[in-house]
Parts: sequence; C-alpha cells; structure tokens
Amino acid sequence: MQKPKFFILNCSDAANCCDKKEYNEASIREKTSIIIHNLFCKKCRDYSAKNSKLTQLIKKARIKACTSEEKRDIKEKLKQEISKQGSSSS
Repeated sequence: MQKPKFFILNCSDAANCCDKKEYNEASIREKTSIIIHNLFCKKCRDYSAKNSKLTQLIKKARIKACTSEEKRDIKEKLKQEISKQGSSSS
C-alpha cells in the first residue's frame, strides 16, 4: 500500500499553488507544499521569485482600470478617427 503524499507536488501543481499563494487563495497545506517543493526544485524556486516580483511591481504601479464611461468615450473617439481616415483616403 502506498503512503499518501500530502506535501509532495509535481512542478505543474507547484506553479498552480504559487499562483494561488500570490492572490492569497492558497491553503496552509498548499503554502507548506510549495515551500517544501521549492527547497528541492530550482526552476520552481525561480518561478516563485519571479511571480512574487511581478506581483510587487503590479501593486507598486497602482494600475487603474478605465470606467465604463471612459471606455465608451475612447471607443467613440476611435470611431471618429477611423471615419476621418476612411473619408480622407477616398
């Protein structure tokens, strides 16, 4: 009979846990598993480091999404510019 492998992850599962950890969605078991996996796997350790750095940079950038109204205004301006270019090239 095989023993359960509670804290053993393959690299694909480790990457998934790493992503969940960055968004605070990982369970304690997943966080522990990724720590153990990263002790033995350099590629996943590098992936985790890059993922953490990317998350920090995004938070630091203070990216703001456009409101629906701003999106509508941009689309309208684009349509106007396209129609100007279409009529001037004819």
